[in-house]
Amino acid sequence: MIESGVGRRFGERPTGNLDAPVEAIIDAAAVSWYPPFAAEVAAIRAAFEREARSEMESTTAAMIASDPRRRDTVTPAPWRTGLRVLGFLAGATALAGILISLGVSRRNQPPIDASVAAVVVGIASVIALVCLGASLLTPSRMGVPNRMTSISLGVATVGALGSALALLTRPATWDETTIVWWLLIAGSGLAMAVLLVIVLRARHVYARSTTAVTDTDVDELRLAIITRALDAATRAADEAWSRVPLETRRAIESERDDAIDAIEQRTPALIDAVMVRSIAPGAAGLPHAADALHSVMHLGAAQLADRREPGRYGYFVKRARAGFTRLD
Repeated sequence: MIESGVGRRFGERPTGNLDAPVEAIIDAAAVSWYPPFAAEVAAIRAAFEREARSEMESTTAAMIASDPRRRDTVTPAPWRTGLRVLGFLAGATALAGILISLGVSRRNQPPIDASVAAVVVGIASVIALVCLGASLLTPSRMGVPNRMTSISLGVATVGALGSALALLTRPATWDETTIVWWLLIAGSGLAMAVLLVIVLRARHVYARSTTAVTDTDVDELRLAIITRALDAATRAADEAWSRVPLETRRAIESERDDAIDAIEQRTPALIDAVMVRSIAPGAAGLPHAADALHSVMHLGAAQLADRREPGRYGYFVKRARAGFTRLD
């Protein structure tokens, strides 16, 4: 039996700043009102994630086996990715150091001396060089460096060499150690410029081969695999819902409608009631689960996909909402 009034009480709770789309929150509540169905939905979600990961792993393994040069683009080693993230952050610090080295400051605040800027940029440049250089170790096992490597090296190189030139515009604020830091910055910048040229050359040669795979290709493959798994999970959830006893289905839908009405009365801009009612319980939360899985599999690719369309939440939630067709 479904407790009478549970939907209205749920809908009257403050929603606040929702981290999940409202249809997923309502769906999670509706599913929980009938534990046997909740267990089926949980199993469907677990299978959805497992199958998407398994297909991605088997597909990428086959891609690498056919051309080992694809490895860093398809499945970069986690330690390489970590070093590149650190290198990018250090490079971004050096890039910001250009303004500091030029003496740019906030209104009513004196500029930072070039001697201080040189220390900050020098440390950032060395960290960037060490991290990005280390990420290129054992190239035979790495394959062709991926897009993130060239971007990180580009940012760090511009930051280091730009800061070195900017420091030359303020010799009056140098001290006796600044020349050492300046040489360190310039040397790091030149070393990273050499690495950048090598990486870009390798990527250019690889791009001209018939077996070349780009980061965009891998991103699209990941999206396609998750989409197929999501569609299969949605069908499974609909079938599971059809097996719930008719009286129980009607009771759950009635309580869910009460929850939707309560939310719509309190915050009408928050919810598209027609859309939420049109989706069978168990399926409405799957697009949000797909976005979470996408972020776990590749955060950067998920963020790029999310920005394709304006609006809040992720690619799959936007896709589901855009695919809803009104009949009224």
